[in-house]
Amino acid sequence: MSRGIFAFVPTVLVGAFALTAAAQTDVIVKRDGSTLPPDPSRGRPVEVKRETVKEVTYQLEGIPAPLRLSSAQIRTIRYAKQPQAYRDAEAAFAQGDFETAIPAYQAALDKASRYKWVDQYARYRLGQSLANLGDNAGAAKWYRELLDKVPNTRFLAPAWLGILRAEAAGGKKNDAAFKKSAKAFTAAIEEHGLGKSWGYEIDYLELLMMQARGDSGVTEAARTLTNRAKDDNPSVAKRAQILVGLSLLDAGNLTEARKFFEAVLETATQEQYGVRASAYAGLGECIFKGGEDKQTSHLPEARDLFLRSIVIADRHPEEVDRAVVGRALFHAGRCFALLKRDEKEKANNATRHARRLFQEVERRFPGTKLAQQALEERRKL
Repeated sequence: MSRGIFAFVPTVLVGAFALTAAAQTDVIVKRDGSTLPPDPSRGRPVEVKRETVKEVTYQLEGIPAPLRLSSAQIRTIRYAKQPQAYRDAEAAFAQGDFETAIPAYQAALDKASRYKWVDQYARYRLGQSLANLGDNAGAAKWYRELLDKVPNTRFLAPAWLGILRAEAAGGKKNDAAFKKSAKAFTAAIEEHGLGKSWGYEIDYLELLMMQARGDSGVTEAARTLTNRAKDDNPSVAKRAQILVGLSLLDAGNLTEARKFFEAVLETATQEQYGVRASAYAGLGECIFKGGEDKQTSHLPEARDLFLRSIVIADRHPEEVDRAVVGRALFHAGRCFALLKRDEKEKANNATRHARRLFQEVERRFPGTKLAQQALEERRKL
């Protein structure tokens, strides 16, 4: 999605997501938010030598002995030397312009002989880009190609999850394929000793498959997973908790749903981007639907929660579920549309913001019920 869409988001919402300037060193970003080197503009430069499913090998300038870091500790690596096509692709991906990013990543693959790491990164990003555009079959193709071309990839587990997520989106027709992929991923977890937390990720995607099939018992299964995963995979536990909240929300039990989303936000870490984006969007819906008898007084609070969700998705598109993005964009658009008669909001171009948000839903979710609803709302403006 274009950053221009969010030009109206208050600075307070985006300040925490400011990006650091590029540095003349490889930068290893850990899951706890720290980096190697700690200050990329000073100290010994880092050169990453090799990435595998288990560890990353790197060297500090002036120290001949290689150093190692567990892949589980790493969120991402920013390489100082990159083919221009990859830089262009990353810039487009960061803007949510996945249509532009895709051919650029494909062009970057042509340079992979000079930049070995591109073999992994470009294929993984191609899968993510297509998934964000709703092309689940295309996304799965690139994830599978990554696993085939680079079987020891650092992205092994995320690629398998991408495949499972794509298959779960197809619902009942993909049931057999989903089960086969889940079995293969389970075997890979055991083979590489990745830990049981990944098994809970499979359990969560099985919930999404149940949901896509229209199975009963999703809420109860989500409650069970919340309790089972809370110690070994708190992120899965919170995402399962959000599913319970969404079930309550869809059933019209707004008070209980709100409690679930607020509980998630109270305990979610800053780095749990997908969890926080989902909880903000869910809480925003609770306020939006719960205040429908209050004219417009509730709308600014609901709108700001949707915008928080959108900003997180804008900065971390690889970590926020596509469905969450759609709900947040659509409901933020509705908030602006309903606020357009307010004099203060009129001065803030509420109608223009609503139109752009609805157009983004139509662009990102073509052929879906949500896109049709967005088109209908846009025509009312």
